[in-house]
Amino acid sequence: MEKVMDYKNEDKLSLSNYWVGLLAFAFASILGVYQVLERADMLPQSAKLYFASVSTHGVLMGFVLTTFVIMGFGYFTACRSLKQPLWNAKLA
Repeated sequence: MEKVMDYKNEDKLSLSNYWVGLLAFAFASILGVYQVLERADMLPQSAKLYFASVSTHGVLMGFVLTTFVIMGFGYFTACRSLKQPLWNAKLA
């Protein structure tokens, strides 16, 4: 009979990564709306604040969101497909 694996730590790690990605997406979306409103002249013009929001939006969407979603998916699928727990969950 095959041993049933308990993936509680791996699931928690995967969900934590997904939550960080989701929070990054939410904050980046707010910055995106801000950029649209400023470009439409619905908010006071501030070049410094606008370009800071463009940079932060790009980093959050391009690096933070993608990295954390990929890592969460990777932890989940690797543990399930290999039927092995993480070798060092604290390091992950």
